Amino acid sequence: MGSTLINGAVNPSYTFDPQSLEIKTKSVEQTLVPLVTQITTLVNFKESYLSGGKKRSEKALRSALKIGSAVEAAIERFVVVGETIADENPDIQPEMYDACHEARLAGASIANLNGCLTDDAIIDKAILVRAARQLLFSVTRVLLLADRVLVKHILRSEDKIAFSLVKLENTTNFTDFVKIFTEFGGDMVDLAHRSGDRQNDLKNEKRRGQMAVARTMLERLTMLLLTSNKTLLRHPDSDSARQCRNGVFQQMRLALQLIALCVSDGVMHFDATHFTSPSSDEVLDIGMQLTANAAIRRLMVFSLFKL
Repeated sequence: MGSTLINGAVNPSYTFDPQSLEIKTKSVEQTLVPLVTQITTLVNFKESYLSGGKKRSEKALRSALKIGSAVEAAIERFVVVGETIADENPDIQPEMYDACHEARLAGASIANLNGCLTDDAIIDKAILVRAARQLLFSVTRVLLLADRVLVKHILRSEDKIAFSLVKLENTTNFTDFVKIFTEFGGDMVDLAHRSGDRQNDLKNEKRRGQMAVARTMLERLTMLLLTSNKTLLRHPDSDSARQCRNGVFQQMRLALQLIALCVSDGVMHFDATHFTSPSSDEVLDIGMQLTANAAIRRLMVFSLFKL
C-alpha cells in the first residue's frame, strides 16, 4: 500500500507489511482511505487525552465515542457484501469467509476498545493501534479477494476470445466465418470495457503502458483478422495468404497474453502457455521484459508489413 495512506498515522509501527498484502489498484487503496481516517482519529484522540494535560470537550469526546460504533456498523455492511461475493464465487469462498470473519471480529474489537477511550487503566494507545492494524489488514484482505474476482472475469473474457480465435482459424466457409466473427466482435467489446477499466485502475505505470499497447494491438488486428481470413478463403492455396493470416492470429494471442500477464501480476498465478496456439508447441514467451516501447515498435512494423 502506498505510504501516503499509512505513514500519516500516529505511530511509525502503524503500517502494513507490503510483503503480506500488496495492493495493485488505485480503487482498493482509495477504499481504505475513510477507514484509515476514522481509526487515526481514534488513536489521535486517545493520545491527546493521555498527554494533553487538559480535559477534552464533551463534544469532542462524544464525536470520538461515536466513531467506534460507526466503524463496526460500516464493517458489518462491508462484510455482508464480501460474503455475498463468496457465495457467488465458490473458488474463493473459504478464503473470503475467513477474511470476513476476521474483519467482523476486528470491527467488534475496535467498538469495544472505543468504549474505554477515557479509561487509562483499561486501554492504552498501543492496544488500540494493534486492533486498528488488524482491522486494516483484514479489510484489505477482503478487498484483494474481491479484486481477484474482477481479474478472473477479465481472464474469462479473454478465454472466450481465444476460443473464438480457434473456431475462426479452423473455419473454411466464409458464411460461417462471418457468423463467428460477429460473435467474436461482441466478446471483444466486453473485453475492451473490462480491460480498459483495469488499465486505468492499475497503480504500476509500466503495466498500464503494456495494457494500453496490448489493447491497441487487439483493436487494430481485428480488422487485419477479417481481411487476412477473407483473402485466405478466396485463395486457399496461397502460402503468403496463409502466413499472413497465421501471423495475425499469433499477434492476437500475444496481445491476449500480455493483458493477462498485466492483470494477474501480483494477484493470481497465470500460466504462460495459456494462449499458446493449439497448432504449435511453442510457448508465447513475452515475459516481464516486454516493455511498452518494444511492443509499439513491433506493432508498427507488423502493421506496415501487412498493409
